[in-house]
Amino acid sequence: MEPVKSDGAKGSLRQASALFKVKTGALLAEELAPQGWLHWQPKSLPASSRPRLRLRRTELLDAEELLQLARQKTGLTELGAWRFLPSFRRLVRGLNEEAELNAAGRRRHHERLLEILCTRLRFEAYCQRYPEILQEPLAAPVVIVGLPGTGSTLLQRLIASDPRFYSAAWWETRFPVPFAAGDVGKRDDPRIEAARHEIATMLEAEPMLRHSHPFDARAADEDSCLLEQAFFSTNPEAAAHLPNYSRWLAGQDPTEGYRYLRALLQFLQWQKRQRGESAERWVLKSPCHLHNLAVLLKVFPGAKIVQTHRDPEESLPALIHLIKNLWQMNSDRVQPRVLARHWSLKMAAALTDCIQLRKCGAETQFHDVRHEQIEQDPLQVIIEIYASVGMPMTSEAWDLILATLAHEGGVAPLPDRAALPELGLTLAEIRQEFASYSGRFLA
Repeated sequence: MEPVKSDGAKGSLRQASALFKVKTGALLAEELAPQGWLHWQPKSLPASSRPRLRLRRTELLDAEELLQLARQKTGLTELGAWRFLPSFRRLVRGLNEEAELNAAGRRRHHERLLEILCTRLRFEAYCQRYPEILQEPLAAPVVIVGLPGTGSTLLQRLIASDPRFYSAAWWETRFPVPFAAGDVGKRDDPRIEAARHEIATMLEAEPMLRHSHPFDARAADEDSCLLEQAFFSTNPEAAAHLPNYSRWLAGQDPTEGYRYLRALLQFLQWQKRQRGESAERWVLKSPCHLHNLAVLLKVFPGAKIVQTHRDPEESLPALIHLIKNLWQMNSDRVQPRVLARHWSLKMAAALTDCIQLRKCGAETQFHDVRHEQIEQDPLQVIIEIYASVGMPMTSEAWDLILATLAHEGGVAPLPDRAALPELGLTLAEIRQEFASYSGRFLA
C-alpha cells in the first residue's frame, strides 16, 4: 500500500491522551515524518523536552485558531462535506462560558479538540485516497445499551470474543486513524502501545477510575469516543458542566453524527480486513446511544438492541461517581448536587424516550437483560442473546466466550447507597424520576 504524499508538508502534532482522563502534561507525541501525512510515529517525551500547546493570552479556547492549528499540523485542509462545525463551535463556546475550567482542564480540552480535528483531516485524506473505505458493507449490528453498572461491558466483551463479530477495542476507538501508512495491516499496531500508555497515565492521574470501568487497551470498549469525533457525543458534558450546550445539543438532529460513526466503523472494518480479520457483523456498546436510539435504528437499519437493566438506585450512583471524578480533573468548582441533578434528569429522559420508541413499533428490535441474570448465569444470557439475533453458537465461539469470562470475572461492584448524599442524590428523587422505567422493566 503506497503512502499518500502531502507535498512535503511537515510538522508535529503533540497529541494529548484521552479527554477528561489524562494527567496534566502527560502528552503523547505524534510526529509527522518527512514522507508525508500518513507517516506518524508516536513516542513519549520526557517532561523537560515536551513542547507545550499554548492557549491564547485570554486563556479561552478559540474555535478558528484550533481549526488553523489542525491544518498546520497535518498539512491538510479538506474536512469533507460533514456538517460538524456548528456543533464544534457551540462546544467551544460552552467550554469558555459555562464549564469553569481550571488551567489543566483548559489544556486538556484544547489538546483533545485539536486531536479530533487532526484525526478528521487525516480520515478525510484516507477516504479520498482509498474511496473503497466508504463502500465497506456493514451488516445490522448488535448494540448494547444500558446505564453503567448494568453488566453491558461484560456482555460486549463476551460477544466480542466470538470472531464472527467485529468490535472496536479501546485503542481503535481512541485512535481510529493509523499513525503511519505502514501500520495498516500490522497486528502489532503502535496505536496499541499508545493506548496502553494512555490508560496507565489516566489511572495514575485519577486512581478511582479503575473502580468505574475495566480499562484494557486491547479489549472491546464503548464507541462513544468514535461518536465524539462527530461532535455529537455526551462525552464533553461528562467532563465539564455544560448545561446550555447540553440543551442545545439535545435540540439538534444527531443523524449527521451517527452517519459519521458509521463511516468510522467502515474505516475500522477496512483496516481489520487489511490485517486478515473477517467477521459478519459488529457488536457495539455505549450508554450514550440511549439518547438517540431512533436515529441509531435509522442509520443502522435492522440493528438489534440489547438493553441491560438494573435498579437506578444502584446503577445511577455509579454513573454520577464516574462523572464527578472526571469533572474534578477539569474544574475546581464542582458542585455534586448540580452534577447529580443534570445527569439524573438526563438519563431518566433518555430511558423514557426509549420506552416510547418501543411502544411506537420498535419493540421487536429489542432484547432485554436484567442485571441479576448476568450476575447469576452470564452464559445463559449469551445463549439467549444469540438466539434473539439469529446467530448459531459454535464450539469455537463457546470456548472463546468461556475463556473471556474466566479472564473478565463478574460484574464490578458499585458505590454503596450510603454514598448517595455525598453524590448529591436522594432516593426519593431517583424513585420519582425513574418511576416509568422501573415500572416497565423492573416490576
